[in-house]
Amino acid sequence: MREPTAFAGSGVRDAGILLEQKVRERTAALQESEERYRRLAELCAELYWEQDEHGQFTKIFGPVLEMLGAGGDEAGAACWNEAERKALQSAIAARRPFLDFALSSVNADGSRQVFRISGEPILNSACRFVGYRGIGVAAGASVRNPT
Repeated sequence: MREPTAFAGSGVRDAGILLEQKVRERTAALQESEERYRRLAELCAELYWEQDEHGQFTKIFGPVLEMLGAGGDEAGAACWNEAERKALQSAIAARRPFLDFALSSVNADGSRQVFRISGEPILNSACRFVGYRGIGVAAGASVRNPT
């Protein structure tokens, strides 16, 4: 019977080193891709959010809480159109996707702002609901209503 040689041991060691290097490279590439995606989302949207399956907000950017009626309305804050807000909340509660939903507000100075909101339920690989995400952009410059 032949005895294992030192050369055979170094081959396994070399394969392990190559595997570790490949894992590090792929992990770095994945992290770079995730960062690029996050930055693109921030550039494209003036607001975005994610919620878990219980409706708790896990990620927020922009006036999401006020828009969805989840934050305290502060003095001087925008006054959101309640009928539109209720329709948006209803779509989210029903876990329905929506595209370019118009949600408007009247700012403290009397100007009117319209956001275009899109959202979708988040499903895991077993198609189980695990949350909700959405983004929004201003649909144009604020317009002051005539008084």
